[in-house]
Amino acid sequence: MDRGFVDKVPTVKIGDKIRLIRAADPNLGIKPEEIGTVVDTSMSKVADLEGLRLIMWIRWESGKETAIVGGMDLFEIL
Repeated sequence: MDRGFVDKVPTVKIGDKIRLIRAADPNLGIKPEEIGTVVDTSMSKVADLEGLRLIMWIRWESGKETAIVGGMDLFEIL
């Protein structure tokens, strides 16, 4: 198991399954323990943070699709 902590972002690939542990944004609408599939990734600047961050678009089993940010949101690759 590999977890995405601040300053330690695991290598994720399109098609990987992840489990959300904690979202930095409480209004994300996804609850801890939800499982989703990585459908896209990119490196991008995130407001108020230095450097580039990994942005992962996730299609959750609930049907929602949201982005999570490496180094901010806590997740586990299954």
